[in-house]
Amino acid sequence: MVHGAAQWDEDVQELIAATNRDQGMYDLYNELLDMWEEAGGGLFNGYQSVWHPDPWGAFGILEYRGQPTEDAPKYRALVHRLAQSVAPEPPVTEPQGFRIVAPALSSD
Repeated sequence: MVHGAAQWDEDVQELIAATNRDQGMYDLYNELLDMWEEAGGGLFNGYQSVWHPDPWGAFGILEYRGQPTEDAPKYRALVHRLAQSVAPEPPVTEPQGFRIVAPALSSD
């Protein structure tokens, strides 16, 4: 029998997993990313891409490969932020007001 910190508590495990899946985690991650940017942060490391919640926490952006995005609020927040941070392609317009000038050919 194990006692103390090493004892496995299924209720705590379920709470960790439920917190990781809660849609409020999306807002929390957005708040984290806002604070990161305000503090002058550059590259942001999401720490673990995939990690199933266990007794030590729920560190993964996804709990498992192929997890539906609607069930992965941390992943959604990071993907949405990334999409906002990528500069959009400039619109393609017809060139106006320029001409091509060829160098003069020598008569030698």
